[in-house]
Amino acid sequence: MSRSYLRSADKRPAVLRNHGRGTNGLLHKRVLFSHALEGIVQAWRVANWEEGISSLVKFALIEEGNGIRLVFDQTGIPDGQKERLETGWHENYWKPIGSTRIR
Repeated sequence: MSRSYLRSADKRPAVLRNHGRGTNGLLHKRVLFSHALEGIVQAWRVANWEEGISSLVKFALIEEGNGIRLVFDQTGIPDGQKERLETGWHENYWKPIGSTRIR
C-alpha cells in the first residue's frame, strides 16, 4: 500500500523525535530509523496479529518545488488486513492531515 502527499513547506528544518516504541492498545509501533531530512521507518503491528508479525512502514520526505512530498509505503501486511489498514490510515492520518494534492 503506497500513498504520496504534497504539502506546502516554509523551508525550516523539521524536528523529529525518536520516541522508540509506542502503543495505544490496538496498534504497536517501533521506530527503526528517523531523520528530519530523509523520513521515518517504523515496524507496525495490530494487537490481534500473530505474535512476531509486523509490517514495515516508511514515510519519505522529498522536497518538491515549494513543498514537501510525503511518500508513504507499508509492506508485510498479513493476508486479509489490507483493506482494514487502508481505511484506518485514511481516517486517522491522511484525512486529518488535509493534504493539498494526492497522486
